[in-house]
Amino acid sequence: MAADARVPYRRFAVTNLAAACLWGSSLTVAGHISGTALARVRTASGVLGPPLLPVALAVYLLHRGLRRLRSPG
Repeated sequence: MAADARVPYRRFAVTNLAAACLWGSSLTVAGHISGTALARVRTASGVLGPPLLPVALAVYLLHRGLRRLRSPG
């Protein structure tokens, strides 16, 4: 695409490097935030977390099954 747009190589390389640094940094920050949030969820769920997972899955599957039965087609 850069060649089709006749972008000079130097401009392309500088822009590509800046974009790669921004992309990598943003993914690193997103991973850090997700990891911190996961630790908080684990702490908050405590003892009740593992038993609630199958219940939540059952509710989801029931909802999905009922929605499929109600949909026309």
